[in-house]
Amino acid sequence: MTPRKLAVVATHPIQYQAPVWRGLAATPGLDIHVCFGSDHSVRGYRDSGFGVEFKWDVPLLDGYPWTFLSTGHKVADTERFFSLRASGLSRHLESFRPDCALITAYTPFFCWEALASLNRLRVPVFLRAETTDVALQRSAVKRTVRRFFLKRFYGRCAGFLAIGRNSRDHYLAHGISPARIGWAPYCVDTGLFDLQVREFEPRRQQLRRDWGFSEDHTVFLFSGKLIDKKDPLMLSRALLGMTDMERKRIGLIVAGDGALRPTFEMECRKALGSSCIFPGFINQSRIGSLYAAADCLVLPSAWGETWGLVVNESMQFGLPAVVSDRVGCHPDLIEEGETGHTFRTGDVDGLRDRLRKVMEMTPDRRRQVAERCRKVVSAYSVRDAVEGIRQAIASI
Repeated sequence: MTPRKLAVVATHPIQYQAPVWRGLAATPGLDIHVCFGSDHSVRGYRDSGFGVEFKWDVPLLDGYPWTFLSTGHKVADTERFFSLRASGLSRHLESFRPDCALITAYTPFFCWEALASLNRLRVPVFLRAETTDVALQRSAVKRTVRRFFLKRFYGRCAGFLAIGRNSRDHYLAHGISPARIGWAPYCVDTGLFDLQVREFEPRRQQLRRDWGFSEDHTVFLFSGKLIDKKDPLMLSRALLGMTDMERKRIGLIVAGDGALRPTFEMECRKALGSSCIFPGFINQSRIGSLYAAADCLVLPSAWGETWGLVVNESMQFGLPAVVSDRVGCHPDLIEEGETGHTFRTGDVDGLRDRLRKVMEMTPDRRRQVAERCRKVVSAYSVRDAVEGIRQAIASI
């Protein structure tokens, strides 16, 4: 049987998406080609959130065929709406002649141009994106304008792949029929983190000692950009409100960098002294060493957290997560008291209460929670995402 041809159009190589493209390329009966708008994430760049120059240390282009539409150094990010254009995409699509296509976002403008090119060629398009209506608070005017443009974008798509519950609810709220919504859950490189679990978990006690933590410490981990959106100062305020006895039992690892680091580090050291560690940005190949040393992830994001893939990563290591109700993955991954806790955004007392609940867990309870975390997140794997996309293609 002739393989189905799938064109994937994405702004740039992303460490969480590359494993899905490899999985699709290895799927029998499927011929895939990925068209990237820019190569900036491969050649290295300065991330505006981390505030540092870096380059991902995991393979982003191995295992599947790809094309860069632009390799110009003028394109240093894809956050601005007109920072990237789809020049030359039609020519590549005409050469590949896909049976269907997958687009991974509806912004920036590049995605609108890509959709228009695919529509001109009469190629059915599926959308798998970080869609949600709860990550941001919008005025009535902004909601109306957004709905107007999304209706036009969605009206040109053949189908949709929800990455989680908020994503599916978003499509339903925008008039998409359930029959047109598939399921391709959001995921990290589950194979990579399985390897890191096997590498680092046996060394957990030594890793903790290396960081200066004892068996009596409950070690919390913050992993991400130290910027307003992530609201790290919410965590330092919660720690400062703990009693002296409680703070003596707490350890903190902060993996990340950004504009708020000086203030955040100062407040954390005021609360915990030498029991807080700031190793800075840690790349993908070594981040597992921090998860293995910790007891719980904390993600107090105030807005714009459409998912929070660090929760997926931490749960593969059996770590519960304490997250705000603005973290998009919480309806999918956080079972209250079982895989973590959710608190109301901006509620410092609520966050402090959830941290105390983690500290109160017995060793036996921690083992039960770790087992449940691994079970829940196992349904959000690369394999499941690939299978969801495959089923959508087969439905055409």
